[in-house]
Amino acid sequence: MTGLKWKLSTCAAKSSSSGGCYFFKVNLLERRANNLLTDRINLLGDAVRRVWHTRPFAIDAWVVLPDHLHAVWTQPPGDDDFSTRWRLIKTFFARALPKTERLSRVRRADGERGIWQRRFWEHAIRLSCIETRVDRCPIFVVIASPAFMRRNTPDG
Repeated sequence: MTGLKWKLSTCAAKSSSSGGCYFFKVNLLERRANNLLTDRINLLGDAVRRVWHTRPFAIDAWVVLPDHLHAVWTQPPGDDDFSTRWRLIKTFFARALPKTERLSRVRRADGERGIWQRRFWEHAIRLSCIETRVDRCPIFVVIASPAFMRRNTPDG
């Protein structure tokens, strides 16, 4: 990959607001030998921009790997509904792909796609953590593909 940058998230300074700052890890369902996210990064970017336009949030950092991604977001004040944002991002991305994935009986019965794991991991980032030991906080991240995500400007 070219164009890798190290960035320090600015969300820590904002995390005392009611919206909060969060670290996320989101996985594909089939992770073994799967390059879907990097191969179709344009579709992922389209899905994120589409959600951002209707439910804005600040993108402080984003890392896309072949089979999973990490993101650091700051939610708007008074809005902690990151679950809906992730549901929509996953849905828009999956709908843009042809239906070629293997489906379990349960997913087929529920009308689900077999692209994403159903859950995601999130962790609130606390300002006190940043003030005391920056080097122990998951704030430094590699930003891959700057054309895909520019900090706080999903319009690019």
